[in-house]
Amino acid sequence: MLIRLAYFILFSLLAIGQLFAINGIDSLRNQYLTADDDLLKIDALDKLTNEYSAHNYDSAIYFSDIGIGLAVKANYKKGLASIMLNRGNTHMYFSELDESLNWYKRSAEIAQENNLKELLSKGWNNIGIIYDTQSNNNKALQYYQRSLQLKIELGNIRSLKSTYLNIGGVYVTLGDYETALKFFSESEKIGRSTRDSSSTAHVLINKSIVLIKLNRHSEAIPLLIESIKLCTQLQLHKQLGYSFNTMAVAYFNMEEHDSAKHYYDLSLIEATRIDDSVTISKVMTNLADIHIEEGNLDEAKSMATEALRIKMKTKDTRGQSLSRTQLANISIEQGDYATAKSHLDIAFLLVKEGEYIDELTKVYNTYRSYYLALKDYKNAYAYYELYEKLEDSIRGKETIQKIHALELKNEREKQETKINLLEKDKELAKIKLDKSNLLNYSFATGGILVFILGLVALRAYVRKKKDHEVIHQQKLQVEDQKIALEIKNKSITDSIRYAKRIQNAIIPPISIVKEYLGDIFILYKPKDIVAGDFYWLEKRQISGRELILFAVADCTGHGVPGALLSVVCHNALNRAVKEFNVTKPGSILDKVSELVNETFEKSEQDVHDGMDIALCLVDKQKSELHYAGAHNPLYQIRKGELNEFKGSREPIPKFRKDKAFSNEIIQMQKDDMYYIFSDGFADQFGGSHGRKLKYKPFQELLLNNSTLSMEEQHDKLEVFFEKWRGSEEQVDDVCLMGFKI
Repeated sequence: MLIRLAYFILFSLLAIGQLFAINGIDSLRNQYLTADDDLLKIDALDKLTNEYSAHNYDSAIYFSDIGIGLAVKANYKKGLASIMLNRGNTHMYFSELDESLNWYKRSAEIAQENNLKELLSKGWNNIGIIYDTQSNNNKALQYYQRSLQLKIELGNIRSLKSTYLNIGGVYVTLGDYETALKFFSESEKIGRSTRDSSSTAHVLINKSIVLIKLNRHSEAIPLLIESIKLCTQLQLHKQLGYSFNTMAVAYFNMEEHDSAKHYYDLSLIEATRIDDSVTISKVMTNLADIHIEEGNLDEAKSMATEALRIKMKTKDTRGQSLSRTQLANISIEQGDYATAKSHLDIAFLLVKEGEYIDELTKVYNTYRSYYLALKDYKNAYAYYELYEKLEDSIRGKETIQKIHALELKNEREKQETKINLLEKDKELAKIKLDKSNLLNYSFATGGILVFILGLVALRAYVRKKKDHEVIHQQKLQVEDQKIALEIKNKSITDSIRYAKRIQNAIIPPISIVKEYLGDIFILYKPKDIVAGDFYWLEKRQISGRELILFAVADCTGHGVPGALLSVVCHNALNRAVKEFNVTKPGSILDKVSELVNETFEKSEQDVHDGMDIALCLVDKQKSELHYAGAHNPLYQIRKGELNEFKGSREPIPKFRKDKAFSNEIIQMQKDDMYYIFSDGFADQFGGSHGRKLKYKPFQELLLNNSTLSMEEQHDKLEVFFEKWRGSEEQVDDVCLMGFKI
């Protein structure tokens, strides 16, 4: 009888829980649709954006757009900053990092202006995460530290542990292990004081990794044993796999290969269980090390190659550098020096780009082994010196002593805490014994109460279901129509998003533009998913001189029509330079006009669309800048004055085929600043009166910021644009390039 009663109570509670779960999002939708107060609507939209952010991109964007519009209209700053923060989370979850960063910055700016400190601390922390992901360590630290100070000021102790952990992770990347351990210890202290076992397990893994890097394996192993225990209790399979893998590394470094293999096997079991490709690749890398030690080079090469394949698929650049260094060592042992050098050169580029200081020591040491194998002792000694110098900076005696002293202090505090807890346990034992009978009676009474509550809840549920049956049937028709519309809309949106990937593929990465031109920024803000504006870059060698061609172009319209036209014009630029070998900007525009005109003449319809463009050529050897423009000018700021080169008033394709585009040659001087752009920035409506910005204020804006660094100019211009736009819709694509040769 008691068993049947228990089952009935359990099923009653499950029914109640399921009812609440189903009604969660529905109640938020209902609040948005029925609330008379706009603030209640905005809060509901904010929560809906948060609910959908990690798993339903289109719904999150849809609700955030509505919420942002309402918040701007109601001047509800807290709601606006919160929705923008969740909008940033949506883009981050779907790996759109630049878009995410933009929304986080906008949220933080509003929070800072309105003294919304809790939202500001979250925004700064998330900005730090984006920069951390992008390997911009200095920026990541800057925003993590800002968030940390604000959380301390607010007394938000629980949230401090993640920020301490994030900061420690950056210092590990920078090779500053002493500072990393300090921040990890602070995170651990908070995790233990708040009884957050999951957080504690995570930070113990990170601390043990640093200790292993410092060859203090005997201190790392107890931390890992505790971490394994916590992860097992909490069923944290991913962290458990990390713990096993890190334990195996410790035993491998202590040359206990059997123990290392045992823990690697356990790690693989956990990683395979949850399809954790990151951990699988790490384990394969580490098993390859054991096979190298044991002389099984073919097996080692097979595992290292598979690990590299996984790391390339997951875009783990740090892991790729490690695997390539490992494969280089294997190739050296096998006498395949060409393959070894290829792996090493790529590994060097990866660690330099990502600022992975600790991995750089491995690369230098492997270069030394490579040159020793070739009996090139001069280069071998040079890399040995680089290796030793970097090792000393990471593992200097002073650093080791300071970290060891800190760990001893923590150990003493831990022992004292254990003693205090034992004393308290003795006092609690008697109290628990006295309470045991009372608890038994309480459980029986509680069971009866839960049973009664279950009956009441079920009766209420049945009554409510009956009352809403008619309304439900009516809503079904509306929902069916809505779902059909959403499916159609999603299909169209997905197609446009795929088109965006194609368009992104033809636009050069900013890293390549910086490599060719040097000091430069690009502010690129499409109005829609795809754009009619684009920037273009090409490098040519003429008579031993390196010429850099680049442009900002504005095709008629925006969105899908503009994007289609941009592909035609982009192709014409490439053909003019690569196929017809034209390098003079004015002549290039003549040829592009001809090619675009040929394309449109094939159509039976009368096409009047085209492109405005500012095209430049830089000859660094002669310190010359050549410019030609079709409707789009070039601005030069020299010694505090703005000079405008207007180019031609003809568009592409030209109205008058007999009139050639002019070509202007400018002798560049030190500290000259140049800008080329589309009309989207100056044509944007906004401000207090909702008017167009126009070119005079735009010129003053560029002039006032021209002495700042490129990154600062980019940020200032973007912030100004968004503040000017306010609640107004963006009217056109924006593309602005600033450069100093």
